[in-house]
Amino acid sequence: MALALALGAGVLVATYMVADHFYTDAALRRAGERAELYKASLISSLEQYEHLPAILARDPFVIAAAEDPVPARVDPLNRRLEAFAAMTDLNAIYLMIPSGLTVAASNWNQDPSYLGENYGYRPYFTQAMRGERGAYFAIGATTKRPGYFIAAPVRGEGGAVAAVMAVKVEFDRLLESWRNAGEQVYVTDANGVVVLATRPAWEFATTVPLGEQARRAMDAHRQFLDEPLPPLPLSKMGGSAVTLEGREYLQQALSVGHLGWTLHYLLPRRDVVVRNGQAVLYVAVPIVSLLAFALLLYAARVRRALGVSQDARRELRLLNRDLAREVEERKAAEERLERAHADLRRVGKLAALGQLAASVSHELGQPIAAIRNYLAAADLPGGQMDDDTRVILSHVGRITDRMAHITKQLKFFGQTRETVFAPFDARDAVRDALELMGADTMATRLDLQLDLPDDPVPLRGDKVRVEQVLINLIRNGLDAMGRMERPRMRITIRIEGAEGKSWVDILVADRGEGLPEGQGDQVFEPFFTTKASGDGLGLGLAISASILEDHGGSLTARDREDGGAEFRVRLPLDHDETVQGPRGHD
Repeated sequence: MALALALGAGVLVATYMVADHFYTDAALRRAGERAELYKASLISSLEQYEHLPAILARDPFVIAAAEDPVPARVDPLNRRLEAFAAMTDLNAIYLMIPSGLTVAASNWNQDPSYLGENYGYRPYFTQAMRGERGAYFAIGATTKRPGYFIAAPVRGEGGAVAAVMAVKVEFDRLLESWRNAGEQVYVTDANGVVVLATRPAWEFATTVPLGEQARRAMDAHRQFLDEPLPPLPLSKMGGSAVTLEGREYLQQALSVGHLGWTLHYLLPRRDVVVRNGQAVLYVAVPIVSLLAFALLLYAARVRRALGVSQDARRELRLLNRDLAREVEERKAAEERLERAHADLRRVGKLAALGQLAASVSHELGQPIAAIRNYLAAADLPGGQMDDDTRVILSHVGRITDRMAHITKQLKFFGQTRETVFAPFDARDAVRDALELMGADTMATRLDLQLDLPDDPVPLRGDKVRVEQVLINLIRNGLDAMGRMERPRMRITIRIEGAEGKSWVDILVADRGEGLPEGQGDQVFEPFFTTKASGDGLGLGLAISASILEDHGGSLTARDREDGGAEFRVRLPLDHDETVQGPRGHD
């Protein structure tokens, strides 16, 4: 009997030990899978806005404010950053000059605001000033709220770092989702300080003793402000077992791959203990041998179930990956389809405009010719008319010329053109256009600033049509300055970008009233004009843009900082002069 009891006790002890090993391994695997999910969500939050500071650093408003942070540039940037922050759900976006002073911020109208604060002591600022990407986790010196700071250098015209663009990401929503799951998770930095935790009491506690050098660096950078950084009541029991606040856990630790962070997932060990007790109860029945056999069968079933579950998870991951790829491909196809529809709509509008233009030009051509013939006949020598009649006929003649000019512009959209391209020098096109505009420039006392390179600028195309574009831009500049009644008109023409590039830019700048506010993208649409009724149809820029598209180029416009507008004519350089002229363009 004693032997049987000893044997039964031995079986129970052995059962407990086997069950403990088995369920501990299973719990660790489950904890590892859960830890991977939490790690993925953390990495997603860290990388969500990783490239945004570098993108914002190229924004013209940001560069302008960085180079000269005057109110006229900073105030619009504040509102722009505020809109960006609202769209991206960021906590703050702000711009710092080399001294570390914040000159623009998305929270410019909030209390507290980053405006006027100096963050030159933060590592992300010094990293960005060295031309690198900056990243740092700290408690905000202004808001007293922890967050992840990402920074990028803002480069001026010469390429030097002129300022630093930074964003702050807070993890409130991430922590809320973690806490709602009811599990225990915390994240430590490279120094062992808890930076994120599902239990707020664990945050900003240390898991290992801090070295003197690490503490001095934290103080210099004001990383945790005045937090006392107490030790976390954590003890290791051996293996993956730990105790925290008097409770036993199985811990899985995963490297996050950012900032030297490590994610710790805690699974209560009592779950394993309960399972061990259940295993012992299974064995502690009168027939130990049968129960032991049953336990073996159960273990085999569990192993098979685990294998099936793992296969199912692998298959599900593959299906999810294929589905994600299919979604991306479908999105790309939809974007291409949308662009194609937009192109079709534009072509349809131009085709309808061409038909209308051809019809109007045809219907008005003969009456205009007849009016001119009548005017010529009335003005023959020996004709009897008084001075008032001559004045009236002169007015009619000018009106007729105006009608002919309008129909000539309309013909551009209504006719099919065959263009023969030939090599020519861009400098000659500029000079010939100015020569054709000689009478207009002399009449307006134009102060012409011409900046042309010494070497030829080879282009291939229809030189006369390129001259037409330049003449139209110069005439528009004269009209714009004339409407402002400037005592001295000035137009600047220069060629840039030819050396070492595949294209050349011809810039025509005036001192007029600039582009219409909020309508800069519409100036190249047919019939869009800012001139008074009767002074223009609004076809000049549309014709110019179409001519440059035929040449493989483009026409863009922007407001100049010191007033007026600047139009940029971009054309491809002709590097291979052996190439024959391109095909005809319709």
